[in-house]
Amino acid sequence: TLLKSVYKKQALIPASPWLDKQSPTSPVVTTSLQNDGWKISWTHQEEKDVFLWVVYSQYGSNWTYKILNQNTHSLLLSSTTGVGANLQKLKSIIISAVDRTGNESEKRLVEIIQR
Repeated sequence: TLLKSVYKKQALIPASPWLDKQSPTSPVVTTSLQNDGWKISWTHQEEKDVFLWVVYSQYGSNWTYKILNQNTHSLLLSSTTGVGANLQKLKSIIISAVDRTGNESEKRLVEIIQR
């Protein structure tokens, strides 16, 4: 029951500012159109400071996210979600870096321009 309700989505641990207050810098993000999706890639100037990545994606007016491990540096996102009248296009993405004490980097919005 808990897996279907309270623990349905991944979550970040709360930051522990008494251990470390310094957030990592924002990653550098690139996007490229591939077939029916967008390949989102990122790099970071201080890889050793990154423990997790958070990829936020906006389809229509709805935001969702995925939490990925430190070894992942790209993700393929579908250009659309839903069907029929509920079809929504990918509009924006945000990639942030999270360190071991839960500090999340500044979020920088990347607009997706679809043809």
